[in-house]
Amino acid sequence: MYIWAGAYAETLVEASIAEDSTRQIETISQLLDCLAQCLTHSTFFREVREDFYNIKQKSGENTTTFYSRITELFRLAEFPTNSEFLIVDKLIHGCINSECNRKLMTKGKDVTVKQCLEVLRQHEAIDVTMKHFGNASQINASYIHDPTKRSQKNGHKVKRKLACHSHSVIQRHLPKTMSVVQC
Repeated sequence: MYIWAGAYAETLVEASIAEDSTRQIETISQLLDCLAQCLTHSTFFREVREDFYNIKQKSGENTTTFYSRITELFRLAEFPTNSEFLIVDKLIHGCINSECNRKLMTKGKDVTVKQCLEVLRQHEAIDVTMKHFGNASQINASYIHDPTKRSQKNGHKVKRKLACHSHSVIQRHLPKTMSVVQC
């Protein structure tokens, strides 16, 4: 009977028989029924597990969407209880930011999903901010007061003001001794 089915079918049937030792396959219809069972739900979770093991964050995909894809595959893969550490592993090894990946790996084996998500979201916010600054118009900055002025050399503190020609410079990102002059 196995000659027409091929090696893959034979492997599926043998695995099915190993799981259920009472199963007897004596006719072609029993063989076809066994193959049908092997190719439906009983192997679906294995296919989903393969997708889960290979999941990577897509370029431009935010942390929340990536986490949602991981948890959905985890649910469909029917992992046994106490396998939640696999979600942490996928968050760490599936993220596309290599700096974030290194930071998460240094946290050790007791890192939680919540901690992973916090680090991923922090790096995501940094990336968005850096892209925003990268897209901002050119910043032309000059000191109103010359830092080499004699009064500063003699210990008199002069509050420095930075004149800028871009609204993308935000006061809170400047040192406290500097302030933004609106142009």
